[in-house]
Amino acid sequence: MESLNSNLIKISQEKDNLNPLNLILSLIFINGAISFASWVAWLIAMYIVFKFEKNNLKIQMRERENLKILKTSQNLAARLEKALKDLTSKQSKLVHAEKMSSLGQLSSGLAHEINNPINFISGNIKHVKDYVHDLLDLLDLFIELLDLVKNNASESKIRDQSGKIRDYMDDIDLDFLRKDLLKALSSMLLLFD
Repeated sequence: MESLNSNLIKISQEKDNLNPLNLILSLIFINGAISFASWVAWLIAMYIVFKFEKNNLKIQMRERENLKILKTSQNLAARLEKALKDLTSKQSKLVHAEKMSSLGQLSSGLAHEINNPINFISGNIKHVKDYVHDLLDLLDLFIELLDLVKNNASESKIRDQSGKIRDYMDDIDLDFLRKDLLKALSSMLLLFD
């Protein structure tokens, strides 16, 4: 019996000395009160210790699970933060690309608005140049006629020069030239209003 008491005392000392159940058990066996009631008390105490240890184990398991959940949550939070940074970066790049696209469309429209009148003017300027050239040639013919009149040239030379002027007016279609030249100049000036 004494060896049982000493074994129980050693067991209670090896475990947590601050555990109240171990202290109670130690007192029971140290005092030598090994009776049926003591054994019952010892069994109850062991049951309580078992439950206590079981609860401690459950608490430790919950703490481990909570640590795993915490680590998983931290990992997910880090991944979400990285994904958010990536998304923000991509959104910024997309906004920049949209701005550049809009700027490209704007500059294209502006170039069109600039080129359209320039092309229109350059298309008409050739005709205007030809018309002015024809009118200058006609003016030269009239100047030759005036010189003939001024120098008292013969009537036949004056008639010949007048015929050249009429033929040239027919060749250049002076009535059409006059109307078309005025239209071309008006339309070119209209672009600048």
